[in-house]
Formats: sequence, C-alpha cells, structure tokens
Amino acid sequence: MALDFSSVIGLPPMTVPLDEYVQALDRAFAPFSTTHHAITGHVVKIDGDRATIHAHVRAEH
Repeated sequence: MALDFSSVIGLPPMTVPLDEYVQALDRAFAPFSTTHHAITGHVVKIDGDRATIHAHVRAEH
C-alpha cells in the first residue's frame, strides 16, 4: 500500500504491506474509545490498474 502523509506529518511517501499498516492503525487507535473521520472532495485518478486519490480529511479523536 502506498501512503503519502507528507502534508500532514512531514514523513516522506512510503510503501508498506497492507497487513502491517492495519496493525499500526490498530495500535494507534487503541487508546481512543471513539473516533470520527469526515472525508470529502475526493479526486480519483485511474491509470490502468493503479489509482490515486486526493481528499480533505477532518479527524476527531
């Protein structure tokens, strides 16, 4: 899975196995009893068997 959170937390874009990403999310969200994510303005570009998405995210934890 390709991830790019550079505009949010300054990390460079990266590629990680999906199962590792899911495990990391499980650990990151474990302390929260609830979360809410509003994701809007999706722009999806499809190029053959690849797709990229840009969206605006507001997250409440």
